[in-house]
Amino acid sequence: MNAPCPSVTCLTLDDLVARLRASVRSSERRSDKICRDAAASLAPSLQDPTWLPAALMIADPRGYRRELLHEEDDGAFSIGCFVWAPGQATPIHDHRCWGVAGVLVGALREESFVSDLRGVLEKTGPDAILRAGDIGAVEPAPGDAGGLAATALGDIHRVGAATDGVSVSIHVYGTRFAEVCGTRYAAPVVASPPGWRYGARRMSAVAERWRPYF
Repeated sequence: MNAPCPSVTCLTLDDLVARLRASVRSSERRSDKICRDAAASLAPSLQDPTWLPAALMIADPRGYRRELLHEEDDGAFSIGCFVWAPGQATPIHDHRCWGVAGVLVGALREESFVSDLRGVLEKTGPDAILRAGDIGAVEPAPGDAGGLAATALGDIHRVGAATDGVSVSIHVYGTRFAEVCGTRYAAPVVASPPGWRYGARRMSAVAERWRPYF
């Protein structure tokens, strides 16, 4: 016998997919407009984590988990679940598409960067802390964030856990899940915040295919 859903709305993955289909496919093709509509579609699913199976909320001590939840047949968008143990983070990377990410459980830290003509990175602005319910956006051609809970971070960023417990985030990208990441960058010569497991040595950017763990 299934236990009654504690949420007023009793959301499911199918609900999220239906909302995204309606918003993404009807949006103007400007990426900032798509991000705003996708964020509005994602927001209700961040109110209650019970729609996500418990097995998809378990951290992997080897590195952050990324699990495909849904991908449109034509690759118009994909949805993924990311699970972060304390101290886990991506390297600095960019994207081939627009994307929005919302925190379902815990909190995430996001750092944004810009690259000069030599490929050397510099941090831009203070780190953003996204807590449960917050949504951030990335765009290969940054535009107006449209009032998202976090500012639009542009296209080069690093994301990782910002709490002592497990964090879970839901990501929506405007392409197939395996084709999201464009370039992986080495860390710039700046002090890394506590908890990051990456050095501060400056190197050239290296193009790589997206892998289960960076």
